[in-house]
Amino acid sequence: MSVGQTVFDTCVWIGRFQELALNCKKTTEYIYRKDEKMNICHSMKAKDSNIRQALIDRFGEVGTKKNPRLVL
Repeated sequence: MSVGQTVFDTCVWIGRFQELALNCKKTTEYIYRKDEKMNICHSMKAKDSNIRQALIDRFGEVGTKKNPRLVL
């Protein structure tokens, strides 16, 4: 199964975030998609839109460049 450029871009960014965490003396851990669904939505039938809505419900709307979300 072939993959596109976005898969490789994702791999690079995962590595960058891990590098940043290690520089800050933090550990990282991978989770599987099924564990993410169960933790956030409590259902294996959850789709991306359900996960997104559950995160918005939990943490609030996503900020934009024009109207950034301030975290205090």
